[in-house]
Amino acid sequence: MPEVPGLPQTSGTANNLWGVTFMDLDTGMAVGDAGTILKTTNAGSTWTILTSGTTKNLWAVRFLNANTWTVVGDSGTILRSTNFGISWVSQVSGTENDLRSISFDNINNGMVVGDIGTILKTTDAGATWTSLSSGTTQNLKSIFSFDTNNKIVVGWLGHKIRTTDGGTNWTSDNSGTINNFWDVTFTDANNGTIVGQGGTILRTTGPPDFVIANLKVFLEGPYNGSGGMTTILNTNNLIPLNSEDAYDTTAYGYTAIAVAGIPNSDIVDWVLVELRTGTASNTKAAERAAFLKSDGTIVDTDGTSPVTFSGLSVGNYYVVVRHRNHLAIMTATTIPLSSSSSLYNFTTAQSQAYGTDAMKVLSGGTYGMNTGDGNQDGFVTSTDFNVFNPKFTSAASGYEYPDWNLDGFVTSTDFNFFNPNFTTAKQTFYAIRFYKIL
Repeated sequence: MPEVPGLPQTSGTANNLWGVTFMDLDTGMAVGDAGTILKTTNAGSTWTILTSGTTKNLWAVRFLNANTWTVVGDSGTILRSTNFGISWVSQVSGTENDLRSISFDNINNGMVVGDIGTILKTTDAGATWTSLSSGTTQNLKSIFSFDTNNKIVVGWLGHKIRTTDGGTNWTSDNSGTINNFWDVTFTDANNGTIVGQGGTILRTTGPPDFVIANLKVFLEGPYNGSGGMTTILNTNNLIPLNSEDAYDTTAYGYTAIAVAGIPNSDIVDWVLVELRTGTASNTKAAERAAFLKSDGTIVDTDGTSPVTFSGLSVGNYYVVVRHRNHLAIMTATTIPLSSSSSLYNFTTAQSQAYGTDAMKVLSGGTYGMNTGDGNQDGFVTSTDFNVFNPKFTSAASGYEYPDWNLDGFVTSTDFNFFNPNFTTAKQTFYAIRFYKIL
């Protein structure tokens, strides 16, 4: 195909123009320095200069529909028009940082990114903007949104971050370069391009070589009765920094993880997350140690991101969650896992877990993992009492297996958690084939 030269058009301004978008072949807007906003309705044959009401440099423009357009720029500038640019209303961004890129999924839900790691989110058409924690102080230059949950942002020094939960958590990906990035776009979930400094072009094709498990569970023992769990072990610095001290690597068949410190004050304890291709234990595809937060979400060792499993293909997996003194649970069916997995919430219904009555009904109509498995054999029996009793009589404290409410002490309160599960012969969904001697 022969090269088609660009056709010069008369813009009517000498100011630099930095952003442009078209909603169809004919209708578009461009923005630039000193508050410049231009619009066309004839594919650029003519451009009309609009009154923006600002002299700030403007960097990006996006349309929501024929009438509704949003513009962002320097010093936290956000402008919205609902009459195709005839008038513009300034919105309160809550930041003085320069804003560089904008994305809207629908008329109400949008995000803006900018300098010094700025990410803002709105769910009410920009009436209010909420600042999100991006985890970086680098200048962010472009955002691409797949949907309301899944987005990717690029910026200076090769920074590439992504979210799978609408911006609550951001994960940093290794881009392989320290060149500044300027823009990112995707044609579908697997095929995208990033461009940047010094002629940098990065291309991704095909599915990622990792999946994430985005999970929420409650533990019966530390459940606080109002939709969360206590963090007493964390507060008292009792959670070990190496997962080996919670889950023996030989018994469980995984690679231990060590951290320099517990990543945040919301961590309850270590858990293990296992992926299976079938219901049987011999179909295990991968297993990892991770952290459980007080709100029930299971996160990677950074304390915020969903648990990443490298080297696995996108597909359907059973997911097993284990805790060192609660009975393990597994998803009721296989669930689709990818680099942008949706949340699987065990806490909402008994039917979320494999088997019959696999979880305890907690206060408030929520569900959690049964406590009382002091020897990690998958059953709550007199053997667990035999683990508990010497620790109780010696008033043991610290990171103890029969501390079933995770308060750092082995007391009669722990027996009160154990006894109902013992008398009803609670057991996990399968017979665990290993037994840890304590």
